[in-house]
Amino acid sequence: MRDRGTPPTDDLRNLRLRQSLTRRLLDDPVLYFAELSDEENAYLRGQRSAICRRITDLTGLVAEIREEGLAMVDFDDDLSDVRMPEKGTEGHVTLLVAEHLARSGEVAHEVDSLVAVVRATAPGFAP
Repeated sequence: MRDRGTPPTDDLRNLRLRQSLTRRLLDDPVLYFAELSDEENAYLRGQRSAICRRITDLTGLVAEIREEGLAMVDFDDDLSDVRMPEKGTEGHVTLLVAEHLARSGEVAHEVDSLVAVVRATAPGFAP
């Protein structure tokens, strides 16, 4: 996204922050406070309820707020045609792999390395 410079008024600055944060909450599954600028953080902490309420009203997504950030959750599974496994072995392994992917910060992973992570974390799931 290109930088459009400093907005000439506080109202325009707030509008730009609101639109930017709303777009990020709709595009990304999780928004971490540590990844925001000081200006974005201050605005979101002050306007979080209003922004989340608007998104919920328009999309049905529900805000899950945690100390490290927030996510807009699709409890009705309306925004995906593939449901993430929740129960049993597949659900547990899915969460282990997702946690590893999120912590690694890498974009690409070899399947063998993911199997090794599961074997090391929960040996009974990947014989």
